[in-house]
Parts: sequence; C-alpha cells; structure tokens
Amino acid sequence: MFSSRFTSALSQMCHKNFNIQNFFYKKQFCKVFYGHSNVSCNSFISQCSKEQLKHVRSGKHLIQPFTFARFYCQQTLEGNEPVKKKRDIMYKPMRKERLANQELFRNILSQKGENPMSVEDWACVESLFLSKIKEKWEIFCMHTLYLDKNVKFGKSLMSYLESKPTTPNVIAMTFFIGLLGQTCNGSDEQEAEVKKYFDILLSNTDTFDAASIEILIQGLSKTKYYLECLPLLETYVEFNGLGAGVMAALLDAGMRYHNSDLTNFAMSQFEKGSNDPTQLIQFVSMVVESCLAADNQQGLEDLMGFLRKHMLLFPKTALEEIHGLFQRSQPGQWAGQYGYIHYKGGNCVACGTQMDKIELSHAEFEKLQKVFLDQVIVGSNIFYKSTPDEMKNLIAFVKRKGPFDVVIDGLNVIHRSGAVPQDERIERTVKYFLNLDKRVLILGSKVLSRYTKNIKAMRNLNTYMTSSTKADDAFMMYAALQSGQDTLIVSHDKLRDHRFLLDSDIRHIFNKWLHKIQIYDWFYSRQGEFTVRRRHLFDLGPKKDKGGWHLPENDVDFNNPHGQFSVLCLRNISNKGDDASKDVLPLQIKAVSGISHEVDQQRDCAETSFKNPSTLKPSELGKKNPSVGHGTLTRAPTNQQRPAKSTPAFTRAKGKDTEWFET
Repeated sequence: MFSSRFTSALSQMCHKNFNIQNFFYKKQFCKVFYGHSNVSCNSFISQCSKEQLKHVRSGKHLIQPFTFARFYCQQTLEGNEPVKKKRDIMYKPMRKERLANQELFRNILSQKGENPMSVEDWACVESLFLSKIKEKWEIFCMHTLYLDKNVKFGKSLMSYLESKPTTPNVIAMTFFIGLLGQTCNGSDEQEAEVKKYFDILLSNTDTFDAASIEILIQGLSKTKYYLECLPLLETYVEFNGLGAGVMAALLDAGMRYHNSDLTNFAMSQFEKGSNDPTQLIQFVSMVVESCLAADNQQGLEDLMGFLRKHMLLFPKTALEEIHGLFQRSQPGQWAGQYGYIHYKGGNCVACGTQMDKIELSHAEFEKLQKVFLDQVIVGSNIFYKSTPDEMKNLIAFVKRKGPFDVVIDGLNVIHRSGAVPQDERIERTVKYFLNLDKRVLILGSKVLSRYTKNIKAMRNLNTYMTSSTKADDAFMMYAALQSGQDTLIVSHDKLRDHRFLLDSDIRHIFNKWLHKIQIYDWFYSRQGEFTVRRRHLFDLGPKKDKGGWHLPENDVDFNNPHGQFSVLCLRNISNKGDDASKDVLPLQIKAVSGISHEVDQQRDCAETSFKNPSTLKPSELGKKNPSVGHGTLTRAPTNQQRPAKSTPAFTRAKGKDTEWFET
C-alpha cells in the first residue's frame, strides 16, 4: 500500500519539475501522498526511507528527510482524516522549558554573589536538575556557563565533578575547555589549564562530532596552544565545510601569534566554494583587536587588503568598535571623522586624500568574459529562466549586431522607483547616449516593445526582447561583456546576485567590473534631459596611506541602495610632518543630525555641484556641529547638505565631466 502511494505521489510531482526546496511543492507532495498538506515528523519519517527520497528531484542536492519534516510539518495526521489544529509539543515547549531552567540556574548562581559554590551547593543543584531535565545535568550547567562566559563558577563545577569517583563527562569537559579558552585573556595559568584538560579529553576519547570540534577550536585558538586545532580540522571537514566561526577563530589566532601561513589559510577559506567573504565582517572587530594587541601591522594590512579585494563595507557598529580599539591601543595618537569619497574627484572630504580609481586589468576582464556564459547563463538553473533556443538567438544577435557601447535595461528605466511607465523616459535616455555617438542596445521583455515604437528607427540603436523577465539581467550583462571592457550598463538594479553563480576566484573580478561600468543613479532635469548623478568609480578602501586609514561604511538604505561612499577617516596625528593629518577634527561618535538622503526627490532638479573637498578647512567642518566635544566622531557634510547650482548635461565636447562619464 505504501509503495504504490509513494510512487503515485512522485509521478504526479516529477513531471512538474518538482523542487523539494519550493514550499508550494512540499505542501503539494504532502497533499497528494497523505491527502493533507500538513503531516507530522514521525508520520513522515516512519513511512519514507532515504532510498525512496532519493527519487525526489531537489534542484542542486537531495533533501534530508529530517529537514523536511522538522521545518515544514507541524501537525499530526492519522490516515486521511482532517487534522485538528494543535500545537506541536516536539520542539517549542522543550525550548521554553530549557530557557526557564537556564534562568533558574542563573538565579541560583546570582544568589551566591561573590561567595564560591561549595560541594553541598553543587550537590543541591545536581539533585534539583536531575528531576527537571532529561539530559545530563552537568552538560546542561556547563553549557549555560559557557554561554555566559562565567569562568569562576565553571572552574568550581569542574572541581566538583573531579571530586567524584567517575571521570567527568566528555561533553561537559568540552564546554569547559571552550570556556577557559575564551576567557583566558593571555593568562599563562589559564592557558595551561586549557592544555591540561584537552590532554585529558584526548585520553578519554578520540572521536568528536562537528559541534564539539567547533567549541574546542574556539577555545584552543585563544591560547598559545592554537596549533592543536589543526588536527581537529581534518575531522571537522569530514562532517561539513569550515564554518565562518571556525575560520574566524583560526584567523584570529594567526593574527595574535604572527602566523602568516595560518592567516592566509583562514582568509582563503572565506572565499572558497559556497563560503562568502561577507561572513568575515561580523568578526572583523575581533580580528582587528588581535592585530593591534599583538602589534601585527602586516597582519592588519593583509586583513584590510582582503576586505578591499572583495569591496566589503563595515557596519556602523563595527567602525565605532574599531575606532575605540585604535584609541585604546595608542591613546592620543588617532583622530578622525566620518566623511565620504567625492563621487567625481575621488577625494576624502575629511582629509583630502585622493583615492584610487577602480581598475580592471585586461587579463581579469578576459577571464570573466570567458566563464560568464558557462557559469551564469548555461548553468544548472538557466532553463528555469529561459530556453536553449533563446540563448542561441541572443548569442547570434550579439555577434551580428554588436559590439555595443551602452546596454540599457529598458524596463528598469521606464519603471524607475515604481513610477508609472512613460514612453519619453526611454526615448530621452537613448537620445542622450546617441548624441554622444554611442552604439546602444535596449534589452527587456516583450512588454517593452510597446514603449519603443517611436525610437526603433534611430541610427546606432538596437533592441532585443526576451520571452520573460527572468533572464534579462543575465542577458544584459552577457551582451555588455561580449561588447568590450568599457561597455556601460544602465540599470538601477544591483545585479549582484549573479556573482554567487560564479566560481569563488571570479567573484571579486565580477564586483570590480560591475562597479566600473554600471550607471545606476540618474535623473531627468526640468528640461527633460537625462543626467547621470553619481557613479561608483573610486575604490573606497579599506586603504592605508601616510596619514592613516580610510574604512568604508555600509550606508546602504532604502533611498540609496548603492550607498553614498561614506568612510571613516582615521588619521594618525602623531605624524606631525604628514599633511594628511593636519586637517581633521577630534574623533567623534555622533553623526551630525538632520542629514537627508532623499535622493528620489532630487530627480526632477538640476544636478548638484559641490565645493572641491581638498579645499575644505577644519573650521568649515567644525561649524556644522560646534557643540560636539572631543573624543567623539562627527560626520562631514554630505552631498545633500552642500549648496546646489544648475549644471548642464554632459556634452560630446572633451572635458572633465566627459572623462568622468566615459571612465
């Protein structure tokens, strides 16, 4: 009975390209198989074996049965009877019960205050939790102490466990090693304890699960015995790839003990396979602290170089933590303020330092050009977006009509910011580039054809319509890549999701290329002329210069999805001879209030021009917030705060604006 029902359900699903990761089809499978879309974990697991689930198509990988049952099945089903809505008592109540017991344990410890826990006290705790929890009480208590980093009571609990005739539980000892390591803070005595208990642990067992290995690495990496982590890595990788926490712990250890090989290995893991370098951002303050504490300047530069390579931005909280770390490590030597990199000149408005332009070598471009088609368009998921015939038509079209100077995302232009589609928008945009003698391609779905009737006959203009909007972004980037290194893309979309389809060693090249060629910020003047406002042409850092550091801030918000080029400008004021350190304000933590980022409201206004940032004086910046005292971070005036004046749209005449436009 079961076999025929299972086969019948699969046969109904598979012809629909059944993807187990899709919630709708999960529900549909349960409805076909059980007669209801909600089933229980036990009901599903008891009837579906792993061998049977192997026949279910799941996109890139097979779904594990427990994953499906645990996260998507919340109710109990008997046969085909309707299910009464009833709370699942498998997980949530257990979670609440555990949290309540942890709070009870913390209250017991808080009542002791500064007094130590005696043997009798621990015996009472043991008898209390033996009757309240199902797991071993010593594991529960040590885990809670590990989470709270409560080393005082952790040592007391371990002493109590050692006083018993039996050997302490290996899992409790694992949590204790992690607790000792994370709280040692350079104490030789506590580091020796870590090594002692680790040796005891190895003498009792040589088999560890992935979770235990991660805790051990987190503890050992904080001590001079950090190399003991390396043998554990081989076992850890057998379970799964290196997680972000493990990689960060190894990187932190390499920085603290000046081990460049370990540092390079850890950073390389962040950009391998399915890992994403952005995971490093959540640990960057910890790693910077280790660099400064160990006076590892080379390690700090290597870290910042890695972040710069992948164009990673720092959250505001991380920048404030790093600012505090610099101040504490070298008191009185650092000053700085929040500023931004001027979008045309490339200068920091706080100190005037010139930033480098984003450069893409010919070899890098050719490498990206060769792999983009295979990895992004002809990858495993392309035929969910398009068809082989449409792909062949695009390739033939680009070869026949190309190369192009500009590729325009037609639907994006006419629908900018959710506005009602307007024919004149696409027409004005196209005329702007045609007046500059550019060969233009408009790409979009067939819906766009109704808006391009009046411009199809224009010279140097080509249009390509896709069957749907699913693959238009990938097709647009393909056309630009095949046209040349300087071909521009006009689109407000971020277009960055496609980089995850590329191999890890290509992703940073894709980021540079996209920043260099994309026009994403434009508006139409009162005269109706298409005008480019800002482009991302300069490297925001992190960058070290003679006077200090520039660290890019993640200032992306709803109105500025591509950011505003904000940076934290840190200056080393101990370098008296360095001109870059003279014109900065004392460090401040509060940004100037009243900064408006209403970019969309400026779309119908003339383009804003600003004072050259290199001519700004400290007195001019100080007037923006005269009440701010020493020791806090101020923010330099933003683009929106500066006086505006009308400027003409770009012309074909060679000049500064034209050079900025043509990259």
